Amino acid sequence: MRKSGILMHISSLPGAGGIGSLGKEAYAFADFLEASGMKLWQVLPMGPTGYGESPYQSFSVHAGNPMLISTEKLVADGLLTLDPGEEFVPTQDEQVEFDQVRENKEKLLRKAFHQSEKGLLPEIRQFLRDERWVSDFALFTAVKQHFGGVMWRQWPDEGIKMRRKESLLQYRMMLDEDVRYHVFCQFIFFRQWKEFKAYCNSKGIELFGDMPIYVAEDSADTWTQPEVFQLDKNRAPKRVAGVPPDYFSADGQMWGNPLYRWEAHRETGYQWWISRLAYVFRLYDVVRIDHFRGFDEYFSIPYGAETAVDGHWEKGPGMDLFWKVREALGEKPVIAEDLGYLTPEVRELLEYSGFPGMKILQFAFEGTNSYYLPHNYIANTVAYVGTHDNE
Repeated sequence: MRKSGILMHISSLPGAGGIGSLGKEAYAFADFLEASGMKLWQVLPMGPTGYGESPYQSFSVHAGNPMLISTEKLVADGLLTLDPGEEFVPTQDEQVEFDQVRENKEKLLRKAFHQSEKGLLPEIRQFLRDERWVSDFALFTAVKQHFGGVMWRQWPDEGIKMRRKESLLQYRMMLDEDVRYHVFCQFIFFRQWKEFKAYCNSKGIELFGDMPIYVAEDSADTWTQPEVFQLDKNRAPKRVAGVPPDYFSADGQMWGNPLYRWEAHRETGYQWWISRLAYVFRLYDVVRIDHFRGFDEYFSIPYGAETAVDGHWEKGPGMDLFWKVREALGEKPVIAEDLGYLTPEVRELLEYSGFPGMKILQFAFEGTNSYYLPHNYIANTVAYVGTHDNE
C-alpha cells in the first residue's frame, strides 16, 4: 500500500509564545494534511531537548517536551489565566528563540501549576500509577535545576548522584514542589498529546515518530538504570558512540552517547528495549528507529577521546533483539533508518527484519552512488526528498 506524508516537527509550526505547540496550529495542519490526501505526519523525537536544543540529546526517552505544551489550550481548558502581554512575543519569524521561549513558557507553566494542580490531583495520581517513569524523571529534573543545570555526574552531593535511598527521600522532601511541578508538566503534555493524536487519527492521519538508538549521557535514563550502559563505577561512560572518519569528515563524528551493555540486555531478554518500544507505540502509529546499523555493529570510541579516529566496530545484538521484541509486542510498523554506508551484513539484517528502509532523493545526485536513484527504488521503502539532516 502506498501512502504519502510530511516530515515536520511540532516546533516548526507558527504559534503563540514563539514556538509551535500542540494547539490550534497543529490541528489546522492535520486538517491541511487530510485535505491534501496525506496519510502520515512524521515528527522528530518529542522529548525535552538537551545540548544544542537537539531532540536527539534528550533528558529522557519517555518524557515530553513542556515547551510544546499549548498555553492556549490551557486557557481554553480553564487551567490557566493569562494577562495581556504575559506571553512572549518573538522578534523573528524564521527561528525559535529558545532561551526566551523557555523562560516564558516555564513562567506560564508554573502559573498553571499553582492555579490548577489541586483540581487535577486524582488524574495526576492515576497518571503516576500508569507511568512509573514519571516520578524518577521529575526528581531528576528538579535536582538538576537545584544544582544549576549541570549534568548529573557533576552534582556535588554524592548520595543523590549515586541514588542512595536516604538521599532520594531527602531530595524528594526538600524539592517537593518542584518535583510535583515537573509531574504536572508531563501530565499536561501527554493529555494534550493524546487529544491531538486522537484528532489526527480521526482525520485518517497516522503520527510517525522517531526513536533515537542512543540516549544522552545527561539523562534520567543513565541516572536511573546505569547497569544497562557501559559506565564505570563512578557512572562515567567507558566508551561512547559515533561514526568513523569518512568522505565528509576526516576525524569522524563524536556523538558522545554512552554505549549499551548488550550482554546485560541479553540477560534480561531485552526488557529495557521491549518496554521502550511498547511505550513509543502508545505515542505513535509508526516509528522510525534511528541509526539502524548500530544494531548490527556499532562504532565504539574511548570516552574522553577528542575525535573518533581511535574508535573501532563491535558487534550489536542483531536479530536476537528484534525476535524478542516481536515475541513480546507482535508485528509493529517500524521504519529502519538505514542511511550512510551499509555493509552486506546490515543489508541482510534489514531484509531479515522485514522493516522498510529509507531512500533520499538528494543522495542520488551526490557523487556516483546510484543506490538512491528513483528508478532503483525497491518495494518496502520509504522515499524522502530530504530529511531533517538535509538542506
